[in-house]
Amino acid sequence: MLLLWSVVSYLEMQHALQWWFKRQSAQLSSESEQIHNGLLQEVFAIRRSLELSLIEETGVSLNQGHDWLHKAEKLHQSLEQLSDTLSPPFLSESLPLAMQCMLARQRNQSGLNLEVTLPSQWNDASSERNRIILMVLDELLKLALPKAAIEATQRIGLSADETTGELTVELTYPDLQTLTSLMQTKELKYLCCCFQCLAPGRCICQKENLTVIWRFRWRLQEAYPLQ
Repeated sequence: MLLLWSVVSYLEMQHALQWWFKRQSAQLSSESEQIHNGLLQEVFAIRRSLELSLIEETGVSLNQGHDWLHKAEKLHQSLEQLSDTLSPPFLSESLPLAMQCMLARQRNQSGLNLEVTLPSQWNDASSERNRIILMVLDELLKLALPKAAIEATQRIGLSADETTGELTVELTYPDLQTLTSLMQTKELKYLCCCFQCLAPGRCICQKENLTVIWRFRWRLQEAYPLQ
């Protein structure tokens, strides 16, 4: 019986990690496509406009100048966003600051109504684990929040005592059917398995009426090298 349980647990963890790898690979492919179809096209358009102005030896009109300035500003914002996605700011300095930046980007992109409680001090200096926690939070918001729940206030909190860190995510749903259908998805189960394996830590999920409370807990330490 113990052997059977071990085999089942191993297969479940294997599926979870395969799912995690596929999700991250898909995200990288999406970022690459955005660079190819968006940023590179913008750079080409700006370069071509400059080339034409030099070939024709004509002065740049005020409207053209504003248009190039707008394109350059848009390009700068896109590159900044891409940089923050690939390497979140403050990742090695402070998990609360890194999380604050990530959630601010979430608000701007999706219009989420977030109530965030973060500590002013954080003593765990593990950039590797900070990245795992941010990735888990990002995936949880993508998987567990449908468009119908965007208007409701969602609560996110980060806390720690001397030995344990905890990320709490309270998600409120418009109706029981939406809540039930989302909670039955295997992706959320895989996400918990990945956190428990990679952090490592514990993932606890509780339901209270139309609210689901996720608690991710891990042991704090001064340094956390991944080997």
